[in-house]
Amino acid sequence: MMTNFYEEPVAGGASEQLWKANQDLALMSLHHPFVQGLGDGTLDPAAFNTYMAQDTLYLNGYLRALSYCIAKSDVTATGKELLALLDGVGDELKACHQHYIDNPDATGPEAACRKYVNFLLTIGRADLGPSVMVAAVIPCARLYAWIGRELTAGREVPEDHPFRRWLVSYADKPINDSAKTLEALLDKQIQPGEYEEVAQAYRRAMEL
Repeated sequence: MMTNFYEEPVAGGASEQLWKANQDLALMSLHHPFVQGLGDGTLDPAAFNTYMAQDTLYLNGYLRALSYCIAKSDVTATGKELLALLDGVGDELKACHQHYIDNPDATGPEAACRKYVNFLLTIGRADLGPSVMVAAVIPCARLYAWIGRELTAGREVPEDHPFRRWLVSYADKPINDSAKTLEALLDKQIQPGEYEEVAQAYRRAMEL
């Protein structure tokens, strides 16, 4: 049975409140036929390959968005911790993607990928507080960590599962740690009166 690295957001913080407020979208994602097929191995390999190519392109934009979090953050220690996690998560996910896709740039980003990346980078470049930027990038890490846990909980993923590398990577400790670090950063930085703007950015990221 796979080790369970998943941890919920810290109780009492803004991150926990945001995650709970968006459980409807999390459950919609989990029960989407694509995600269920990914978990049970019945997903069309061609659809998976297209997704992985797009996700690789998205990941490059996401890592750029995370760099805005570091630049805007006034929490030096957490910023350094986040930078270290960026290196680890970036390497792990790129290795996972390269396992399936040789040349993701050959296809170019599709509309959904462009929309998500543009959303993140627009917030990063805007004159907004650091909490809004962090709130916009948390859902990717938190949702993937949660879905990875849900798809692998209570079982060992067979060696011959066609998407085993993906499942193992997204249920692994680095993804959970990245979510926890981002959430800690948000919980430290959020200011009175910011919650509504932060909540809007968080939910929009969940929708995308």
